[in-house]
Amino acid sequence: MNGKEFSVVEDIPVDAAFHDVTVSKSGVFAVGEDGLVVRRQRTWEPVEKEFDGGNTLYGTSATDDGKRVWFAGGSGAAGYFDADAEETVEYEITADEHDYRSVAVSGPADQEVVWAVDDNGTIYHGSPTGEEEAAWEWEQDMPGSDASFTDIKYAPGVPVATAEDGTAFVHTDDGWQDLGVGAVDALTSVAATGDGPFFGSDEYVYAPTEDGWTAEHVAEDTVTNLGSRGDQVFATTGDGDLLHRTNGDWSTVDVDVDVALNAVVARDHVVAVGDEGTIVEH
Repeated sequence: MNGKEFSVVEDIPVDAAFHDVTVSKSGVFAVGEDGLVVRRQRTWEPVEKEFDGGNTLYGTSATDDGKRVWFAGGSGAAGYFDADAEETVEYEITADEHDYRSVAVSGPADQEVVWAVDDNGTIYHGSPTGEEEAAWEWEQDMPGSDASFTDIKYAPGVPVATAEDGTAFVHTDDGWQDLGVGAVDALTSVAATGDGPFFGSDEYVYAPTEDGWTAEHVAEDTVTNLGSRGDQVFATTGDGDLLHRTNGDWSTVDVDVDVALNAVVARDHVVAVGDEGTIVEH
């Protein structure tokens, strides 16, 4: 991939840190510090400056039809952007005020399944009951130790969660199963390809093999997040690198960023977000 195809967005109207990014049919959304939510349609603009009292948002994910974009973050902050009404809606997943670290969504709005992971080793999932607009049914699981979870994504079709103790779990008909990645450091993130899930860690990405996973040294700082598109994998790092894996080989994309990049999403366009209001897009 030609690094010249990437550029740093210069006209972002905020300088807060962004922690996650997602793509929906109603735009590209980035969330971050102080409850900030911004969206790009033609230009990047805030849609919420202090969501849920200004608690930092760490995760975002869209329904399959793009009509809702869910957010989750610090002190139990959660809710979504309603694309039809063009408004944000706060929602309480649980009365506990743990920090949600990531959120994953599948299905269309009003029928979606929402998964969230927190810093107390808990995984939540819920969906509308259909009885009334605000009625949802939620369940909680603690499949490992009480280590903080770091990410949850569909990989593919089933949710996979990563934790700070180096474990990763997949949800099956028999509940949560430890994938046995064997990471020596915290797993920071997960991304899916047709070959299986990839996992980010400290300087390494764990790539799937026939027998499990192999550690590929890709950076000199923590791999903060992973995204995928087909068989391609993208990674962001704590020292501002954007990495690209294709045909089994990693390369560094020249994005000219000197702050941490915290998340990346890869669809038709590739968008990475980071500290100090940094957004890089292809």
